[in-house]
Amino acid sequence: MVASGSRVSQRSLAIFHKISGILGQSPNNFPRAIAHASNKSELRNSDGSDTIYGFQCDERYLEWDDSAARQLIKIYVAEKLDTDLDYVNLKMKELAAVCPDMVNKLDKLKANLVLALVRDTEKVAERMIALTSVLPGSNVSKMVSSNIWLLRQPSPEILANKLENLRKKLPNVNLERLIEAEPRLLLADIDEVLSELQRLLPGADPVKLVATHAGMVLPMKYAGMESSLSIDDGIQAD
Repeated sequence: MVASGSRVSQRSLAIFHKISGILGQSPNNFPRAIAHASNKSELRNSDGSDTIYGFQCDERYLEWDDSAARQLIKIYVAEKLDTDLDYVNLKMKELAAVCPDMVNKLDKLKANLVLALVRDTEKVAERMIALTSVLPGSNVSKMVSSNIWLLRQPSPEILANKLENLRKKLPNVNLERLIEAEPRLLLADIDEVLSELQRLLPGADPVKLVATHAGMVLPMKYAGMESSLSIDDGIQAD
């Protein structure tokens, strides 16, 4: 915790609470360098304002932006991996190479999630290759950047079975484009979905409904399922 006699202002402390939302932890648990920044003369500027991890805490510099969020996430990841920022930057470049659409979303992700991605860049690459091989007509990079759970679920075996069944049950449908638009189809039981649509709308074509309004006709149980699929403990290896 920052000492009450520190030079860090109350408005500066507000930044810590904003940072806590990114790092997913209490400001009291921040790295020691932050907690004691005000006691280190080298972290003070010539004008007397505070600098914490390179960010000015003077009121003139309290504007929060994505670059600050990204830098703090990198610092968090480096500390957890017991490495330096150069290594984290290198790993993030590797992520950008295999999933370009993820680059601009890294600072929107929880720090623990970024940590899992950086720690397992090789498995991320393997998973991206696997997804691209079975969904050659889909923009897998775009899909994964908006649906990080795809790096973990479904498993390779379940994915293969799901796609085979989807192709059988949704003939004459551009499946790759459909899954790109609604990846939750990879989580759904398509037989159940079609059966339920036929029961509720006996005069309608259930295949056409899925093909044209997949996001609307999927049962509610799939609506939030993807948010519960965590990859914090690692990426699914193929």
